[in-house]
Amino acid sequence: MKGDHAMKKRLFARMPGMTLAGILTLAGVGALGFGPAAQAAGEADVLVALNPAAGELPEGITVPSSGPQRNRIFFTFVFRVQVLRVNGSSYEPWATIADPTNRLGLGLATDDDGHIYWAIGALGPGSSPPGIYKVPPHGGMATLLTPPDFPAALPNGIDIIGERAYWTDAIMGTVNVTDIRTGATRLWSDDPLLSGNPAACGGGGPPFPLGANGISHHHHTIYVMNSNYGRVLRIPIKSNGDAGTVGVVAESCADLGGLDGVATDRDGTLLATRQPTSSIVRIWPHNGRTKVVYAGAPLDGPASDFVWNAPDGKRKLLITNSTAGSPPGGPGPSIASINLGEADDDDDGDD
Repeated sequence: MKGDHAMKKRLFARMPGMTLAGILTLAGVGALGFGPAAQAAGEADVLVALNPAAGELPEGITVPSSGPQRNRIFFTFVFRVQVLRVNGSSYEPWATIADPTNRLGLGLATDDDGHIYWAIGALGPGSSPPGIYKVPPHGGMATLLTPPDFPAALPNGIDIIGERAYWTDAIMGTVNVTDIRTGATRLWSDDPLLSGNPAACGGGGPPFPLGANGISHHHHTIYVMNSNYGRVLRIPIKSNGDAGTVGVVAESCADLGGLDGVATDRDGTLLATRQPTSSIVRIWPHNGRTKVVYAGAPLDGPASDFVWNAPDGKRKLLITNSTAGSPPGGPGPSIASINLGEADDDDDGDD
């Protein structure tokens, strides 16, 4: 098991020829192109238009439900390795890491007190270890929370339940758990169903595995998206905190290949981003049914999403459009919002 993790990490580190275009497919695989005509889940709006020529390619997104940054929207830039805070129709820099060399700024999550956590992936050598970082309450330099020697290559999705952060590593094909009070971290699940395979679903993506990616939960069950296989996984949390038996909720190269981020709606259904078709897919975990609920502009290679009870009384799906895996000439990168209807006062966007 340890040897397999070490091999995956070495494989990822030996990619000096990776191009920007190749890296842009990090979170999405499969055939390029837009999906079917939009099936509106409500009105969609661009909150912040971004400039790809300036490296403004977003990935993670979150909104604290408490604390000094309550109801402020935060997102990340992948290659600039920054956390940004939305300010009107633009943004302001909020946090970075000490050495962003060969690093990727990926998923975001918040705890019950409004603290922000940030997944940092590695493209090669650098002094900032890949792992989970904690962002100061008023911005600045994020600090490493997880142990610097914990096996990690591409930490991506984060989901916080109480005092534990569950996070995926797409290269390693794992789900790990970190105590957000102490930073103590352990492997939670490395079930083979979490592993990626660049040849799965016809290949066409980057030459390394992209397995466990987006992560969310409902009650005592974790849900994980496997990008390479178009696979939605269910992992029960056992009474002692360990991972239960991993099960497949749904799997389809044609309909789900290239799934990336996921958020849980208030009814327990999942809202997943699918990059190759620039769409949002609703998934019913109890029976595996799936349905495209939105596709096309302003979506463009959507990466992460977050269900937010906005101050205006609406329930909104916030989305980072990364342009990854989408054809040229699309709407471009942005932070977008889809109106899901009336807000639920008991829904915090995570469970």
